[in-house]
Amino acid sequence: MATMQAKKKAQKKMRIHLNNQFYKKEAIKNTIELFNDICGCKIIDDSFEIELNSNPENEQRIAGEFCNFVLGITKDKMLF
Repeated sequence: MATMQAKKKAQKKMRIHLNNQFYKKEAIKNTIELFNDICGCKIIDDSFEIELNSNPENEQRIAGEFCNFVLGITKDKMLF
């Protein structure tokens, strides 16, 4: 239990903004479902501000991969 608490304390909250004129909310929600085991994440507001909880050493990589997943899902939805 102490190890799990230490991991939670080591996590850092960061926010990213996605353009709500381009990205679809459904794509963001799908990505959140996929990423929730890796880092807690949620949509903060309708301007698509996303809060991610990650270890500080992984935050840039997690944010980049999150955005890549949203873009990929958005692109797939546009094609099909």
